Amino acid sequence: MNRIENTLYSEFLLENRVTVNRYLNRVLWFFALTGPAIASGIKAGIFPDITYTTCWVISFSMIFMSSVHVILRRKIPSSTFTCLFALTALSVLILYMSYSHVSIYLTWFLVPLLSLLFCDRFIFLYASILNYVLMGIAAYLTAPYYYSLRADYATAAAAFADRM
Repeated sequence: MNRIENTLYSEFLLENRVTVNRYLNRVLWFFALTGPAIASGIKAGIFPDITYTTCWVISFSMIFMSSVHVILRRKIPSSTFTCLFALTALSVLILYMSYSHVSIYLTWFLVPLLSLLFCDRFIFLYASILNYVLMGIAAYLTAPYYYSLRADYATAAAAFADRM
């Protein structure tokens, strides 16, 4: 009986990966619309520190990564690599948006939260560790910017330490 349950669970995990990858691909395609949404905010004066180039980079990089993910889904739909590619693409997008001064602090936790849908400890740990590493990199890369905005930081390293 235990062997049958184990087989059923393994089949469920594989089917689940295919389904979640399909939904994550939709999310990747929707993130391509982030560029035009931010561009309208720039036009309205809501985002003064963001450039239109950032919007183009966001849109085109997400179109590219979504297209690659479609190919991966067709070739290896239940592969762990396909899952990790989608989660990594979202994490890299958030890193770029953070570096480009798009205030997206809560969305850092979107990727580990989405990784829970795969019901796989390795995928969750990968997404969580990658998330924290990229958050640290983002804090390091943006520290000079925040240092230039505030007079209470003695150095960019102080701004980095405060952001961590």
